[in-house]
Amino acid sequence: MTRALLSNMVEGVTKGFEKTLEIQGIGWNAATQGRRITLNIGFCHQVHVELPAGINAATPNPTTIVLTGIDAQAVGQLAAQIRAIRPPEPYKGKGIRYRGEFVRRKAGKTFGK
Repeated sequence: MTRALLSNMVEGVTKGFEKTLEIQGIGWNAATQGRRITLNIGFCHQVHVELPAGINAATPNPTTIVLTGIDAQAVGQLAAQIRAIRPPEPYKGKGIRYRGEFVRRKAGKTFGK
């Protein structure tokens, strides 16, 4: 474990770590304003997420959030906290997910016999 932690520290300083989140939903988007991410994700209010020290965020397009930093644990923890605000739901697939994450879809109600 010590070797892995040291390896992550060296990799973080040399290359850095990155997590990409995707927002799926009609009219849902995100924007960065200084050290804050503003999410419009279907609630009656905007959700604001403050960035901790050492982590930077970018929104290359309104439905993508890219988190970068030198600490793998901190980047992953912030990505998990943002995803937990509106995790992907299995019926329509709307929500915040990691890039490349597969969400298993369920069949909706059936009518008739």
